Amino acid sequence: MLEKEQQDSLLYKQLIRKSIVAALVGISLFKSRMLGVLSGVVSCSERVFWFVIGVITFMIMLYSARDLYAGAWKSLKKSSTNMDTLIAIGTGAAWLFSMMVIIFSGWLPKESLHIYFEATV
Repeated sequence: MLEKEQQDSLLYKQLIRKSIVAALVGISLFKSRMLGVLSGVVSCSERVFWFVIGVITFMIMLYSARDLYAGAWKSLKKSSTNMDTLIAIGTGAAWLFSMMVIIFSGWLPKESLHIYFEATV
């Protein structure tokens, strides 16, 4: 019984650590965007900067929410959905949309050039 409690405690600590990493990055991106510190995606250097941020947020998504994506995949293989599916679709769509804005910013209307990496992490 004690071994089960130790495993649960380790898992809980790991989940807390993953949540803190995601929250720190997400809050930093959110505050930076709200304060106008981070730029748009108009110039080539801005696009490279945001592409790097996109890669970093992707790695954080995999680190922090790997269990959610695995749960969503298992659920979809069973032709079912659950909360993991909802979270995976929402964060995945926000990340994909943001990457498309970076890659195709020259072809998109100026009003649609929004990046949502803070929502993905």
